[in-house]
Amino acid sequence: DPAQRIVSLNLCTDQILIDLVPADRIRALSHVAADAASSSIADRAAAFTRIRRDAEEVHALDPDLIVTTEFSTPTTVSLLERLGRRVVKVPFSHDLDGVRTAVTRIAEAVGAIDTGKSLIANLDRRLATLASAPHVGPAPTAVIYQVNSLVSGAGTLEDEALRIAGFRNLAPELSLVPGGRVALEAIVAHPPDLLVLSGPSGEYRTVVADNLTHPALAAVMPEVL
Repeated sequence: DPAQRIVSLNLCTDQILIDLVPADRIRALSHVAADAASSSIADRAAAFTRIRRDAEEVHALDPDLIVTTEFSTPTTVSLLERLGRRVVKVPFSHDLDGVRTAVTRIAEAVGAIDTGKSLIANLDRRLATLASAPHVGPAPTAVIYQVNSLVSGAGTLEDEALRIAGFRNLAPELSLVPGGRVALEAIVAHPPDLLVLSGPSGEYRTVVADNLTHPALAAVMPEVL
């Protein structure tokens, strides 16, 4: 029988699960599901119980299915499996094919295969609409820029999303430093046409977010999303 007490431990699986099954089959989502700075389902997730992925907290909910991503909270997942809980781990998505795989895997686990197929078909229709749009001239450049100067390089889901949206990801052409970062000076010296931030620049109260609020960046980047 399809699982009726499902717990999701990861924001990625939260965002898929909530579109696959009725609310009464979801026992809990991850604690960041209702965080508007990180989650695309923040408003919807506010109505659900949210947990911080402690094994004891999850076990107390008596779930009949736990969904998460590979390598997410491995200690918690290992303990829950030893306690006899059913855990489905979804591969991390590096491209849109990975997104389709994740949706299919969770849909199969929760017994919502047709709904999963419908979600994927809707995604593909939207992608086809973008692909059919006319493009004139060279593609504008963009960089997805995050706290601690992290960027999304080549071969990532974000890189593919920029390409499909009609942009050229400038990050691989800049001087990367260890850890997938680009120095602020490189952004200022070679500003992209569009800078994409994961949230409002003043939202992060930490010194490693100073790169997002530096006046030199503001001076060269009037277009920020």
